[in-house]
Amino acid sequence: MNIVIFAVEACLILALVGVIAWRQVRGQYTDARSIWKAPLILTVVGLTMLPATAVGFRAIDALLLAIEVVVCVLIGLGMGKLTSTSVASAHDRRGRNIVIRTGWLGAALWVVFVAVRLMLRPVALTMHAEFVTSVGVTLLLVAIARATTALIVRPQIERAVPLSETSAKGAAQS
Repeated sequence: MNIVIFAVEACLILALVGVIAWRQVRGQYTDARSIWKAPLILTVVGLTMLPATAVGFRAIDALLLAIEVVVCVLIGLGMGKLTSTSVASAHDRRGRNIVIRTGWLGAALWVVFVAVRLMLRPVALTMHAEFVTSVGVTLLLVAIARATTALIVRPQIERAVPLSETSAKGAAQS
């Protein structure tokens, strides 16, 4: 039974990270406010799932969690530095015309995240650190990486907004 739960959780996390990585490679419309939507949603869902998926918290959990938080912050910083911001000629259905993308190196950072999580699980279970292996913690770690990226990228988006408004006014006057 435990292996089935692990397999389902692993598939869900891989699907989530896969979608995030694909959107980052392909590029996505955003604005200064909506860039915080994913970290917020992941935090709420992660905190909601924590009581259901996490088992007792031990000192080893704290150590492993601290290591993973550092890894996630570093991944978020890396993605923030890799993110390019551009102004699209057309708006999306929500009226946004700022596009961000990290490319394949950003996707590679998500592979690093998944690898760290997969390598940590057997080590943590051997040390009876079950809390750190829970789905709720995984979602919170993804939220940390996304929030760190948002901190780096938001100023780029804010600088691009005046450019997009200027180009929109110029196009309207033509």
